[in-house]
Amino acid sequence: MNAAVRLYDNQPTRWARLFSDMANEWRGWPGTKVHETLEGDLRLSLEADKLGHFTIRVALVGGEPESPWRAEETIHLETGQLDDLAERARAYFGESIGSN
Repeated sequence: MNAAVRLYDNQPTRWARLFSDMANEWRGWPGTKVHETLEGDLRLSLEADKLGHFTIRVALVGGEPESPWRAEETIHLETGQLDDLAERARAYFGESIGSN
């Protein structure tokens, strides 16, 4: 799948913090963590189990009000991939205060 939408976020470093937190919580967490842009055009739903498996459900919403579209994809990760993902997020979004 290939989908794109132009996003605006006045605190982009929070996305880097999200992935850093994910790497720090490599033992998993209960339930689903949801993060989205203010307008709701990007939504990430994160789940983890105690075996080191992580799922990120990505949802993009775009288009005009009279003809909206929605694209969703699921990404599966393992513990060993989290540090690299967090580093790439920091490089892309910038360093956040209080991040590692």
